[in-house]
Amino acid sequence: MEQPANGGAYCVTGGNLMSPQIDKLAAALAKAQGEMRPAKKNRENPYFKSSYADLEATIEATREPFSNNGLSFVHVPIIGPDGRVVLRGMLLHSSGQYLTGQYPITPVKNDPQGLGSAISYARRYSLQAMAGIATEDDDGNEASGKSGAADSQGDGSDSTVKLVSEAQVNRLWAIAKKQGWSHDDVMGALASAKPKPVTDLMKMDWLVYREFIKYLEENPQKQRGVP
Repeated sequence: MEQPANGGAYCVTGGNLMSPQIDKLAAALAKAQGEMRPAKKNRENPYFKSSYADLEATIEATREPFSNNGLSFVHVPIIGPDGRVVLRGMLLHSSGQYLTGQYPITPVKNDPQGLGSAISYARRYSLQAMAGIATEDDDGNEASGKSGAADSQGDGSDSTVKLVSEAQVNRLWAIAKKQGWSHDDVMGALASAKPKPVTDLMKMDWLVYREFIKYLEENPQKQRGVP
C-alpha cells in the first residue's frame, strides 16, 4: 500500500486523511462552530411523531459560519479497494489545509436511484459529523448500546428483541415503492424512530417493522404533501 506523504494519516481509499498541518483549519473551525446554531428540524416524521434536519437544513446551518471563516466542504463518491462506493467528505480551508473522512454507501437497491438516495443520506450524516452539528437526541442511546428493548428479567426468561428477516425487509421496500416513498423518505423516517433510531434495516425490531409497514400502507406520499 502506498505510504502517506509527510507523515499524514492514510485514507483507506487512497490519499492522505489530512494535510501535513491543520492548525489554520482547526482555528477556523473552532470559530465557525462558535457561530453555528443547531440545524433546524425542517422535516416531519408523522409515523414517529418527531422531526429531523434534512440535508438542506444541515448545509444551511454551516453555510454562513463556514464562509465567514474561510471554510468549505465537498463530498465525492469514490470506488473503494473492495469495489464498493464510499463517500469521501472533505473539509477545506482557504489556506489549502484539509481534513477528510469517509462514509460507506450501502444502497438497498443497486440502481442509479437507490445509489443517489443512499449518497444523499450519507452526505447529511457526514457533514453533521465533520462540522460538529448536533444530531437527534437519541443518537446517543444508539451509540452507547442502549435500546428500547427490555433487558433480561433475571428469572431465566428471554426478552431478546425479535429482528426482521431479509424477506420482510424486501417486502418493506416493495410497499414503499408502491406507495411512492423514496429511500431517503424511509430511512429519514426510521432514523428518528423511538426509542432507538433504525439505521440498518436488518437490525430493525420486528414490532417497529410491523407498525411501520401499517403506516406505509395507509400513507402514500401524495397524501403527505410530498411531490
